Amino acid sequence: MSGLPLGKLEGQRLEFKSAQAIENLAGLTIARSVAAMLNAEGGEIWIGVQEERETATALQSIPEPEAAVRRLWDHLIDVLEPKPASDALRIEAVPWERGVVLRMTCRPQTSSGPVAVLQKQARLYLIRTGARVRNLSREELSGFFVREASGSGAWSDPVSKGRDELRERLKDANQPGGSRFWLGARLVSTVAKSIDVYGSEVDLLLRDPQRIGVSGQEYASVVSSRIEETQRSKRPPHTRRMGNIERRALEVIATGTTIFTCQLSALAAPRVPGSRIEPHEVDPVVLMGMSASFARFTRGIFELAAAAEDDEVLIGLALTLDSRWLLRPGVPPRNQMAAPVELTDYQPSEEIREAWSVFAESPDRVGVRILARLYHDFGLRREDLPPFYDESSGRVTLWD
Repeated sequence: MSGLPLGKLEGQRLEFKSAQAIENLAGLTIARSVAAMLNAEGGEIWIGVQEERETATALQSIPEPEAAVRRLWDHLIDVLEPKPASDALRIEAVPWERGVVLRMTCRPQTSSGPVAVLQKQARLYLIRTGARVRNLSREELSGFFVREASGSGAWSDPVSKGRDELRERLKDANQPGGSRFWLGARLVSTVAKSIDVYGSEVDLLLRDPQRIGVSGQEYASVVSSRIEETQRSKRPPHTRRMGNIERRALEVIATGTTIFTCQLSALAAPRVPGSRIEPHEVDPVVLMGMSASFARFTRGIFELAAAAEDDEVLIGLALTLDSRWLLRPGVPPRNQMAAPVELTDYQPSEEIREAWSVFAESPDRVGVRILARLYHDFGLRREDLPPFYDESSGRVTLWD
């Protein structure tokens, strides 16, 4: 079953639909997904794929696939404006051992304007953000029409700008020597205000972990008064750094960016006499605490920027190693019999992309999603994460 998406995660360029979706075209779920993907970065939509927690878990055969493809094309031509061209949308039947699934490949057209879903007497403009679909903001919609009118295909894309900034910051963090874990978040907004990085409100977030609800276990707090602040004169304008990038540091940038980096030795699993835990082994519990703490702190910073409901957050993560490090599923030292995976230099090809409304409601959920992405890319399952996340409340329970 090579080429099929089993085990893959939904994201910016990948979405799964059950076989039932093809029988309920009037519900517009497929049309909405196609329009959102064409208005974003493109990607693939698979129909006949069952998912659980945004992961493809099983395949469902599409009855009479040739007729289903024709019916789907006719439907999309009726409900999308402008009508999708053959070079913008491709629908194909993909066989597997027990049937057929459908793969839709969406390629954005730089000069055709935004794609709308016709719903009764209205036009619905959507865009894909991470694994979710949301309405285009007025500013984004205006940008599409300005681009179309100019005929140049060139317009200021805040997502690309934010992605470029995150990747530049990662280059700064990739100093030679030492093995490091890196997290970065960038607010993508056309209305947010600049952050006063030396203001009293940022001071409180930086120096009082209880402000973000991570009291108790010091290792779980990204921010701490024990991290000394780099002298203001030694940093670029509008940038504030706590700590030393060679060991552990947190940066806040006025444009709406937070960066955290630390030596992997700060994440090392505790050594227990007689256990099989190795010296260079990451503690998954510490890793979960760091990811959730970073997300909580970032929410506080972006609230100071007056982030709007339609804004987005880009999240980057990376590992740089100069020695052998392992990650073992479960919780140490009880997980000592589980087979570890060996970590390597790592940076996902795509940043995690999340709607601000989701981030603001549950930063812990985003922190766990960061960790789940890392686990998935190193061949581990979501079930291998430490059992300190309550799915129903969306909270990491380490500090409860």
